[in-house]
Amino acid sequence: MPFDESYEIKTEKWKGFLEKWRKEEGCIYSYSFWYKGKGKPLELVFMDKNGILKKEEIENMISSLRLANSKKTVEDYFQEGLDLFNQSKYEEAKFKFVNALCIDGENAECYYYLARAFLKTGKQKEAERHLKETITFQPDYLDAQKLLQEIRKSSN
Repeated sequence: MPFDESYEIKTEKWKGFLEKWRKEEGCIYSYSFWYKGKGKPLELVFMDKNGILKKEEIENMISSLRLANSKKTVEDYFQEGLDLFNQSKYEEAKFKFVNALCIDGENAECYYYLARAFLKTGKQKEAERHLKETITFQPDYLDAQKLLQEIRKSSN
């Protein structure tokens, strides 16, 4: 989906580009940025249902962001996500799997369970995308291959 607006945002701690898409239910903002203290890329996506946020308001929100120094590992986040998934708390599980992927962006198991959580919440396209990532990082992941085939069959 092409974006409507794109501009650079620089704050004391953050530097990056903001892209804005207009949708029927509001505006979606995707902000890819660097935290100057860590030198690591991060991505923030948020939705403005009223479509009324101004660039200055967005800059203020981004300026107020703080990174917490978590001691959790990929395995910690994955296990928390798996526990939530098994309790049918799929939205909460997604965040844990994403946190794990922020640490290890090539973890096939995290992508697989993130895909399953998206599927459980009725988001087939997102599930399909994450299953493709699973297979990219672990081509012999049979469960991911089977689930991807099932999704493709059901959408035809």
